Amino acid sequence: MKITKPIVIAITLVLTIAFVALVYFGMTRARGAPVAVPPLQRATLVSHYKTQSLDLTQDVALADWADIPGTAVELVYQAMIPPWSKGLIPAVTAKSFHNDTELYVYVTWKDESENRALGVGEFSDAVALMFPLSNDAPPSTLMMGFMGKQGVNVWHWQATQDTEFWSKKSVSADAYSDFLYPFEEQETLTIAKSPLTSAVSDLLAVKVTTTTAKATQNVQGRGVWDKGAWHVVFKRALKATNAKEDAAFAHGARKLMAFAAWSGDKGDRGGRKSISDWVQLEFR
Repeated sequence: MKITKPIVIAITLVLTIAFVALVYFGMTRARGAPVAVPPLQRATLVSHYKTQSLDLTQDVALADWADIPGTAVELVYQAMIPPWSKGLIPAVTAKSFHNDTELYVYVTWKDESENRALGVGEFSDAVALMFPLSNDAPPSTLMMGFMGKQGVNVWHWQATQDTEFWSKKSVSADAYSDFLYPFEEQETLTIAKSPLTSAVSDLLAVKVTTTTAKATQNVQGRGVWDKGAWHVVFKRALKATNAKEDAAFAHGARKLMAFAAWSGDKGDRGGRKSISDWVQLEFR
């Protein structure tokens, strides 16, 4: 058979297509065969209407939450920026209700150790709720911050802060600043600390590493560790004090939120934590 120019072109084209297909096949399977990713099924947390109000000065009454259905929220490792997590809190269970004046959110998760102290190698257990302040939040959340132009409102409860605020107990040794190091004898200054107004830090974050305390702290909270699990209740007025900094809620509305949890005995602190994707908070 005479090999003509069209035949050469056809053979070249077939070989090129086959080569490209083999390269694509190898690249897509270089780290294992791809798996089918199911469509995102966003969890829904319903905030039920109740006429009840809770007095957190009387501790966390677990019986108040017994008849409210819970929502299981899966957590994953924070894997965007160091430090990387050393352990995973796989899930939390959340419940909520409101009385048209106040919003309550209850979060519980398993933790075999109660970590309420700070020190060398000692870190606090903690949990946080995050609410975007605008409607341009991305479809998925991977960490606190960089959530739209207005940022996010974060409610951060810490076991150490809970002990200091509710029990009036110190959770760590005094910290000092040496201002003539290394020549000081006793010239040290005790590091000042602002008086606590809550066991929860009411925070604002616009992007990564911009988390700051709001001028007005509007969130209360209290936690109790019981039989290998934490139970934490958050409380805030439904109406926002500052529309630019406070998450807004209303009866009949919907609001995105996300969760983060820290396990002190695993060395969690700062960015080292377990996080959730968006959860739909619905007021009924």
